[in-house]
Amino acid sequence: MKFTLAIELGNDAMQGVGDVASALRKLAGTLDRIAEHDETADADEMSDCPSGRVIDRNGNKVGEWEVLP
Repeated sequence: MKFTLAIELGNDAMQGVGDVASALRKLAGTLDRIAEHDETADADEMSDCPSGRVIDRNGNKVGEWEVLP
């Protein structure tokens, strides 16, 4: 299984390391909520985990993540 993450840089709210760090913190919160929803999920069940969008501080989509078999 593989977790992939892609983030596009270049828009006004995604320029530097701090912007990326902020987006990753938001994503970590999302993944925490998914994990809390199903505490019993193991690695094999992670493939059922929804893919999602990465959002900048202005609410624009700047990337996406997914779990691949």
